[in-house]
Amino acid sequence: TAASLLEQVKQLIQLGMLTDDKYLELFPNTSYQLGKLTPTFGEYAQTWLDSREIVQNTRDNYKRVLNTYWMGGLATTMIDEVTALQVRKVVNQISWPSSTDRKFALNTLSGIFKAAVADELATRNPVAAIPRGKAQAKEPDPYPQDEADQIIAKLHATLAGKLRVYAHYYEAAFYTGLRPCELLALRPEEIDIERKRLRVCRVMVQGEIHERVKNKYARTGLLNDRAIKALERALAMRSKGR
Repeated sequence: TAASLLEQVKQLIQLGMLTDDKYLELFPNTSYQLGKLTPTFGEYAQTWLDSREIVQNTRDNYKRVLNTYWMGGLATTMIDEVTALQVRKVVNQISWPSSTDRKFALNTLSGIFKAAVADELATRNPVAAIPRGKAQAKEPDPYPQDEADQIIAKLHATLAGKLRVYAHYYEAAFYTGLRPCELLALRPEEIDIERKRLRVCRVMVQGEIHERVKNKYARTGLLNDRAIKALERALAMRSKGR
């Protein structure tokens, strides 16, 4: 009845619990314009993702863990109602492919709730109590130099014309240690042959240049003779348009 509804509203006001969401629950047909509504986890996660200034590969990785691990159990829950126990139950139900993926997924989730707290949509981060675990770094497994040299020699012997640039590319990759995305974004003015140095300050991801590197800090790399030779030949092909 109207009287009982009025009494309920008064009690909620006294307790400080008459939120915008509760108001809509009590008065679903209201024409009153509310200033702010609490989003669901799914809605806020999308807003968080859209606000990130990141390269496409990183964005795709965030989307992967959100859709694979979190949306199924949390998407429709209000962002301020997600509890540590709820998150813990979701975590326990997942068959994690690796400790690394588990840690990345939890860090992503924690980042979303940290942003929600900063946006005053939540009062605490429910992921803070969830142990991340230690992900053991994979041991690097580089090519031995003799195998690398065999690959480079084969490329030089079989590639001709414009395709020969790939031989120079792989020789430069082996002997500079640059990531592929860094090497592809390297510009001639960032290569100092005389001082045997190069500047790494941008990446290419899916054909687009981004003025940043993976670890967020530009760096200077040293060049050995093999790297210099490969870069000089690649630059010569570039200047000749070959």
